[in-house]
Amino acid sequence: MLNRLVSQIQPHRAAAVGAMFPNTMTPNPEKSATDIGKHTIGFRTVAIGDTNDEFDRVYDAVISAQAAGLAAVKPGALACEVDAACRQVIVDAGYGAWFRHRTGHCIGLDVHEYPFISEEDETPLEAGMTFTIEPSIFWPGRVGVRIEDIVLVTEAGGVKLNDYSEELVAVDGSPSLGRGDTAASSSGSWCNHGE
Repeated sequence: MLNRLVSQIQPHRAAAVGAMFPNTMTPNPEKSATDIGKHTIGFRTVAIGDTNDEFDRVYDAVISAQAAGLAAVKPGALACEVDAACRQVIVDAGYGAWFRHRTGHCIGLDVHEYPFISEEDETPLEAGMTFTIEPSIFWPGRVGVRIEDIVLVTEAGGVKLNDYSEELVAVDGSPSLGRGDTAASSSGSWCNHGE
């Protein structure tokens, strides 16, 4: 099943799967997670099979990190301040060494544009800018979670441009689940993975 999901992941997302499972592309479904989506809706880690306590803690830490980053968004704030707000939550959760990329990037005519939401970028944010906030924790062979949303800077602060649930989606680890099949999320709602 993971191989089927990987075929739906954009190329830079396949690397996230490799970071979580460096020795195989068909890991044990009970310990699997992958990161899928489109830039029009953001990206979410989807668990394949049951999760464990650490995965749940990491997922919650990443959700909290993104919320802290969103709260830091306002005209005049620096890109590095948004990064620092996200990063501090992950450091406080004990996973700072496993947040190994920038928090986000602007979106305009290209998908990955300057300025970057990163430790070293001191660009002041302006109303009308759009960028991603995508904190993650990738600990190879152990756990991996990324949450990505597109944010608009307004005079009142940051606003998510997508309306994707923050709730963890877990799909059945059954090998028969494939493209176009649906699986219940933990809320009982349905998620179609066939787009």
